[in-house]
Amino acid sequence: MRHPADGGGAVRLVVEESVGNLGQLDAGNAADAAAPDPNATVSTPGRWTFLYTAGPLGISEGGMLLFQAPPFWGWSPPQTDEEHAPGFTVVTTDAQGVELRAEAAGDGLLGIRIGGRGLAAGERVRIVYGAGPQGATADRFAERDSVFWFSVDGDGDGVRALVADPPAIDVRAGPPVRMLLTVPTTAHPGDVVAVHVAFVDRAGNVATSATGNVTFVDPPGGIDVPEHVRVAPVNRGCKTAFVTVRAEGTYRLRARGPGGLEAESNPLVVSEHGPRILWADLHGHSRLSDGTGTPHDYFKYARDVAGLDIAALTDHDHWGMQFLDRNPPMWNEIVEAARAFDRPGTFVALPGYEWTSWTYGHRHVVFFSGGGEVLSSLDDATDTPAELWRALRG
Repeated sequence: MRHPADGGGAVRLVVEESVGNLGQLDAGNAADAAAPDPNATVSTPGRWTFLYTAGPLGISEGGMLLFQAPPFWGWSPPQTDEEHAPGFTVVTTDAQGVELRAEAAGDGLLGIRIGGRGLAAGERVRIVYGAGPQGATADRFAERDSVFWFSVDGDGDGVRALVADPPAIDVRAGPPVRMLLTVPTTAHPGDVVAVHVAFVDRAGNVATSATGNVTFVDPPGGIDVPEHVRVAPVNRGCKTAFVTVRAEGTYRLRARGPGGLEAESNPLVVSEHGPRILWADLHGHSRLSDGTGTPHDYFKYARDVAGLDIAALTDHDHWGMQFLDRNPPMWNEIVEAARAFDRPGTFVALPGYEWTSWTYGHRHVVFFSGGGEVLSSLDDATDTPAELWRALRG
């Protein structure tokens, strides 16, 4: 049973002390140091300072404040043992008589035990993540609103709850190292087809900084292509162009882009009588469970970078830092993102979830006409596959 003090208090990011790229700061001038950027670049070291303020019930002696960097995809686990290793974290307080003892409390989880006396309402704890010379290494995947998680065990009974409204930053992509060119697999003569042009970094993130002209090299005679495709800053690293196919045959498009990057597309088979082949990915997760990125960014990547025809977002019902089956706004975010991207005949976006049972295995539930209800794998009425099927019938 949760104590009323569990999850109490508030945390804010101290922007003037947080630097999302320590290398840039070291190489910069005094002006850079005066106005640090707390946002991160993928796989680069940074330093982030957080200020926790105790809530009305405080944290009792023996209670704990817990800190977790984003738990998936490569953030340095916070640690207090090795100053010269990534993720070194320093915790302090100006509350007289309060003693802090930081200790590992799980995989990637740093516990800050309250000793001496309880932490009273309004008293504060400062957490500097990446305080050592190596800083703390950021996620290898670009993501908007990457959340730093905090929780409080207010009475020290081992039960904790998340602090509301945790701080978040953006993780930016690295520089473009590859250009992608994706076309449909099949078409009929006379069709207008999409050509997806995208620039990605080493981890496959969309390199939003990429700009410039993309020129088609030796275009095949059976396809009408523009002289070039302009990728402007507003396009944020990817753009879809349209070409007309005229004659039967198997074609590949080749293009040259800024920075000397070159790409060759997948084959496009143009036939009067050939079948239409579509590509779908019906399994994927966002940051709402154990994936990365927002639901909006998930569908945008599927459509504009991967060049898919159909995509479903199926975050876990009960896995991650917060649980879909307990947070209707999270489910609404998935449903609304799918609705915003769904364009019948062009791109199909489907809402769904993954019924996550560690006894019976995982099952996908995908909705083909709007959003339904999340039926939890922990609900007594739907905690077996047979019960799930019955509840979904019709």
